[in-house]
Amino acid sequence: MKKRLKLWLLLILVVSVAFGASSCTQNVTSGTNSKYKTYTLKHYGVSFSFEYPVGYKTILSYIQDNTEASIGVHFSWHGADPIFGIDINSPIAEQVDPTTAANTAGSHTPDEEIERISIAIAGITGELVAYNSGYQYAPSINRAVYFDVNGVLWSISIYSSTANADKAENDFEHIISTFKVN
Repeated sequence: MKKRLKLWLLLILVVSVAFGASSCTQNVTSGTNSKYKTYTLKHYGVSFSFEYPVGYKTILSYIQDNTEASIGVHFSWHGADPIFGIDINSPIAEQVDPTTAANTAGSHTPDEEIERISIAIAGITGELVAYNSGYQYAPSINRAVYFDVNGVLWSISIYSSTANADKAENDFEHIISTFKVN
């Protein structure tokens, strides 16, 4: 399990070095109480914010000066799991609908699925999928919600070991409930 997490973090680190941070506004402020921080991103017409629990640290940010590039910001809990991220597809990418994206998330099989529901996020209907996954002897749970903003696919996802699944689910629910597209 530790080996898989280390590989995951290494992959995220490599990707973050490959993609340079660019000129955009990223703010982290105290949230509605001391248990949360608020993350806000404004970048070439894309603007969103959400609250997340104190203790998560940014581990990856791929935000470029190219208005046609994909955007992503990922966080981990004290450098370990859970790991969550917000990803926005490139506006010029071939877009898939949220249901199709949920069907293919993580290449999971139907028997690995725990939950699938339509939910409201930022006033938009999205598709949430939760599924079991694992690599060798490291079982994990992945949750993701996919939604369309002006014809572009957005996703918010969280990955955790099964030992941290309850924390991940609670954190994910808070992020989803406070997520705003500005």
